[in-house]
Amino acid sequence: MFNFRRFQSRTKTRVRRNSPVHNVETLEIRQMPATLVNPMTLTYQDLDGDDVTVKFSQPILTTANVNSIFTFSSGAGAVNASNNAQELLTKLNLTSVTTATPTNITTTAIRSATHGGDGVATLGEINATGKTLGTVILDGDLGRIVALGVKGLTVQSAGRFGAATGATDLNSQIDGNLGALTVKGDFKDVFLSVSGDLGPVAITGSLIGGGNANSGNITGAKLNSVVVGGDLVGGIGTLSAVIKSASTTGIVTVKGSIRGGIGNGSGLVTSASPETSELFLERVLFRVTKKKSLGDLWCLRMVNKSSHTSHGGISSEQQCGEDREEVGSSQA
Repeated sequence: MFNFRRFQSRTKTRVRRNSPVHNVETLEIRQMPATLVNPMTLTYQDLDGDDVTVKFSQPILTTANVNSIFTFSSGAGAVNASNNAQELLTKLNLTSVTTATPTNITTTAIRSATHGGDGVATLGEINATGKTLGTVILDGDLGRIVALGVKGLTVQSAGRFGAATGATDLNSQIDGNLGALTVKGDFKDVFLSVSGDLGPVAITGSLIGGGNANSGNITGAKLNSVVVGGDLVGGIGTLSAVIKSASTTGIVTVKGSIRGGIGNGSGLVTSASPETSELFLERVLFRVTKKKSLGDLWCLRMVNKSSHTSHGGISSEQQCGEDREEVGSSQA
């Protein structure tokens, strides 16, 4: 886990005056970003000591562009021939990068025997406006992503630290398709809007709304399937903690509770599809027929997991709809 404290000053290399040749070589090394391992790899030390490696599947990095692609908490020119300073990676800006094949992005954080760490590294945001990305796998929290399309996105958590990690805000926009979304922890306060199709969504933790409108909101033109391992928890914000499809929706599984908050429409699962959709609450299956919407089920809450029954609860100021149909139980 990172913490915000006064950053360490970088140690400057001392040049030996009695060795002109060595003097020139040292100057060249300082100008070259030593953390730029090759055109596809960059390394740095994060705020709590982890050794972090960022890898691309395409050779997009050069000495000329690396400091415009990577922005660190210490400011401009942080790729500076040393990993001694502990840094927070706040932004990856890929708007000026052109590749024939969409690049994959992978970050790996390893706890350092010397500096410590926790094995994860946050990333504030990825700005790939107008670009299609391949598979993105991040070994930590992500605050925001903007892209034309993404083959797949895997993160440890989303929005856990708010905008404190350097994100402009927590509003993520995919203007095309997002092939799959995997969140190993909580999806918190982020508004993810996918203009195209959204493939399978798997959230191990909870989907949590907050104080802003649409916080903890996953919206797609079409949803394949959604599994939330924890709870769906509405907040103060309008339409917080929402799973929404503008057209068809596959099976939605919530293994915990669906709980609304103060915000209007919080704790909501909704689809505009005229087709049949299904919602799993633990082992109880509710089906919404062609004349109904998953929005009718937004206030259902598991109150007795052991008996595998579900009762209508009040999750906001509205009352539960009476047009839901319990059609059977699934076997976990």
